[in-house]
Amino acid sequence: MPERDEEQINDIYIELGERVKIARKSFRKPGETPTAENIGLTQAELAALSKHTQSYISEIESGKARITVDVLKDLCDTLAVTPNQLLNYIEPPLTAEMAIALQRMSDGDRNKLLQLYDLMKQK
Repeated sequence: MPERDEEQINDIYIELGERVKIARKSFRKPGETPTAENIGLTQAELAALSKHTQSYISEIESGKARITVDVLKDLCDTLAVTPNQLLNYIEPPLTAEMAIALQRMSDGDRNKLLQLYDLMKQK
């Protein structure tokens, strides 16, 4: 297995932090109809729900914190995402953001979006 240098490791944590931020900002409270007011969490809200401090969440999102598997699990459980969604750092961030948004859509909205996508592919 090839050894990673410190810069590559830093890049992984930066990407992980970006994905945590995307998941936090696109979080939809269960059972609520999504509106501009109820989509997303602040760092303070995520900190309270995940039992970590706001400053630690900030460090994670900026790629400065070296999180443990336990912290990763806390964040995944709180944000209703899988570890794979946060750790799949090969995938471009926009694609990850889209995947998280698709996961959070209602079935009806997701079907409408897929129908639109099918129409666009035909042209």
